[in-house]
Amino acid sequence: MKKIIYLLNALVLITATSAYAMEYNPGPYLGGQVGWGRIDEGSGYKNSTGTTTTELGTFTGWRAYVGYSFIPFFSIESGYSYYPVNTYTGTSNIEVRTYTIDLVGKLIIPLKIIAKPLARFSIYGKGGGAYVRTKITNSTVNTKTNNTIRPAYGAGIIFSFTDNIAVDASWTGVYGKNRVNSASDVTGGDPTPTCNLFTLGLSYKIT
Repeated sequence: MKKIIYLLNALVLITATSAYAMEYNPGPYLGGQVGWGRIDEGSGYKNSTGTTTTELGTFTGWRAYVGYSFIPFFSIESGYSYYPVNTYTGTSNIEVRTYTIDLVGKLIIPLKIIAKPLARFSIYGKGGGAYVRTKITNSTVNTKTNNTIRPAYGAGIIFSFTDNIAVDASWTGVYGKNRVNSASDVTGGDPTPTCNLFTLGLSYKIT
């Protein structure tokens, strides 16, 4: 009996999913978000400056993106993310600036197919890669710029006001490498920070 119930539930879900996909209009979209961001390149810069002041940026991150929605459950998206500047002030002054350009696939679950009261909500996960550019300005040594490709990932929730306009709350992350964990790493290190961005913004689908 339980197997029959599970089978019927699966058939209902498949039918609802298929019907939703058939009435869906694919198309491009764009959006912008602002919020809390942080980069983590390690504690070596702080240790090397004999820090009197450390400023780790917070509510100064933002992201702009474009994408194409193929079906209700999948889209391809590319975005530019700017992360807050980490500043270390002491015997030397160091600034670490980072931005990323990502390309990700998004798997989306419209909650409409689960419960009608949630018809305006969707949740998603995303994954892909990001070009990461990091500029390290040091008052006592030469400025260094690092460029690399790193894994990108994230998740979010969408509330749709209309078929075209939605609020998007998301987390976007990039996994870094080569942390600077001590003062001796500063001159020889080549860090790419781990980046996290928690944002809220609007998106517009062009149909």
